[in-house]
Amino acid sequence: VALVIAGWNVGWNESQAPGPGRRLGVGFVWGLATLARPETSLLVVLYAASSFVWPDGALGGAPLRARVRALGAVLIGAAIVLAPYALYAFSLYGSLLPSTLAAKGSGAHGFAVLIDQLWLAAKVAGAVCAIEILACVVLLPRFRHLFRHGDAALHAAIWSWIVLLPLAYAVRALPILSRYLLPTLPFIVLY
Repeated sequence: VALVIAGWNVGWNESQAPGPGRRLGVGFVWGLATLARPETSLLVVLYAASSFVWPDGALGGAPLRARVRALGAVLIGAAIVLAPYALYAFSLYGSLLPSTLAAKGSGAHGFAVLIDQLWLAAKVAGAVCAIEILACVVLLPRFRHLFRHGDAALHAAIWSWIVLLPLAYAVRALPILSRYLLPTLPFIVLY
């Protein structure tokens, strides 16, 4: 949780457009967070993709060169941390992913399981920050300000992650525990 919030702090600056150095820093810190919780890699990928779409942080078009530079900065930042670990893990275990990741799935799949898992995720998040979630829903139109004055890529990545992480758990039929959603909850409170 601390590393995810630290990455947000590195990326957040309302008064200045994000440059490759800041994007590299966010990628680096969220790469460290990925070592603690592998699902944070989804946040890195989302931030890299949204940085490609909004390389200068603002809504609107940008040249391809700037897009590729922003995408590369995030991925290089994460790779600085993740590549050495991946080499180490593969040399030691013969796999890049922890074996416990595959063992946690229930094996049950289907639409009913997906809905049950998403409902469980909603109950977990609601038990911790129901008031903040309600405030985010009510104040949703005000979030336009964040996309106009700040790094639209950062905000898009975070909000996509908040939605897609429980969905990824549900699709894999993983039992959703509060600790799995914990890294996303501070963002709901912050926003």
